[in-house]
Amino acid sequence: DEDLLCAAYSSNSWKRLSAALNSVKKFARDSGIVLSWPLCSETVIKYVSWALKKASLSPNTVKVYLSDICLYHKLKGLDSSACCSFTVRTMLKGAVNLNSYSVNPKPRKVVVTLSILKLIGHELSLSGWCEAKKAAFWAACTVAFFGSFRMGELLCLNDNNFSKDTLLWSDVFFEEKNSVTIHVRHPKSNKQGGEKIVVFSFVGHNCCPVRALLRFKNACSPLNCMLPVFTLPDGTYLTKEVFNSTLMILLK
Repeated sequence: DEDLLCAAYSSNSWKRLSAALNSVKKFARDSGIVLSWPLCSETVIKYVSWALKKASLSPNTVKVYLSDICLYHKLKGLDSSACCSFTVRTMLKGAVNLNSYSVNPKPRKVVVTLSILKLIGHELSLSGWCEAKKAAFWAACTVAFFGSFRMGELLCLNDNNFSKDTLLWSDVFFEEKNSVTIHVRHPKSNKQGGEKIVVFSFVGHNCCPVRALLRFKNACSPLNCMLPVFTLPDGTYLTKEVFNSTLMILLK
């Protein structure tokens, strides 16, 4: 049944699959090819070449897209062998090697370490934002870092709507100001009843997640337990897109 198949994968997985299919459709339009499913070996090879050379996708992105296209074939009961042929795998390996020889490699994403977190806090303190907005963003940064959260478990996808996955104040429990327990209702593990993550105080570095969350909670007056935790002063919800773009500005 379709509903059972849908429930087998997360919403992010379906979005990624949609992106992969859109990429294949764009390739077909650019190349003047009429797609026929299942994709034959020749079409997949041409797609990989187009994706790497004309669309300038990274080898890793193409590899992920091919995996999703392969999944699409399987879901439709079609032969998916063309997506993982020896030729395709060798082309991707060659693309990785060529990238390693590039004199202008693409910059890698910065890993958030404790030093980077403290740098974010420093730049945030120098910003001209209101204190409530600073408190919201800093609480999101510290809680995500010390709780090893995925941002999708904390933030909204849309600044005006929230989903069943969004963290609400009713999911947050403070324990005598030394720790906070956060209930993730729909974790990636799909554990029934969700998972509870305990985040403890971290003193001496001015980046304690419990203190940051308490400060933000006190700034949210009145507090609505059924609304997302990370709500900005203007009433909109902090989204992953806004969070990431803000990080880029702070770390510029």
